[in-house]
Amino acid sequence: MADNCRRTPNVRQSVGSPDPDPVAYVPVRAEPALHRFASLIVRTRASPASVVPSLREAVRGVDPDLPLYYIVSMDQWVAMGAPRQWVSIFGLLAMIALTLASVGLSAITAHGVAQRVQEIGVRMALGARAPHVVWLFVRRTVVHLAIGLPIGLPAALAVHRVLPAFLGGTSPRDPLMFTVVSTLTVVVSLASSYFPARRAARIDPAIALRSE
Repeated sequence: MADNCRRTPNVRQSVGSPDPDPVAYVPVRAEPALHRFASLIVRTRASPASVVPSLREAVRGVDPDLPLYYIVSMDQWVAMGAPRQWVSIFGLLAMIALTLASVGLSAITAHGVAQRVQEIGVRMALGARAPHVVWLFVRRTVVHLAIGLPIGLPAALAVHRVLPAFLGGTSPRDPLMFTVVSTLTVVVSLASSYFPARRAARIDPAIALRSE
């Protein structure tokens, strides 16, 4: 019995616990009659629904008066659990936050370029070429990214102390997720400065100098 207990792993009992809780297994007859029940976990290669009759026959073979109820597959059981709901909520909130951040970043960067249309007109009137003007704004965005990403990524990693309890055993330090978010931020930032600057560089310098 002691050897079997050592081989039995601990089980995660609650969502808020980052580590599995210690579990003690007691005989079912030690429980009060009102709370006495047993759960069966059956592994099968066939369809879960196809083994239900065999399960009922096996239970009747032990005790004809034992009821067999609430039969669900493991996928259905996991889908009803709270961790899956937390992951779905956090995923939805993360997508909303990422969308709002991308739209806000794009609007702020494009507005900064629009405010310097007269400067672009002056540079073009003095002989500056369009690629040089575009690079002037893209370079500023690159500098901002070089400052913001090294600050934002460590801050995101620091949040991992709060999240493991709600991630269902997955790692919050997912390199793929950090790569996708960082790449999206870089692409949105560069596109928000490149395209408005390119359009402004194509404007007639006389019109750009008269704009307010």
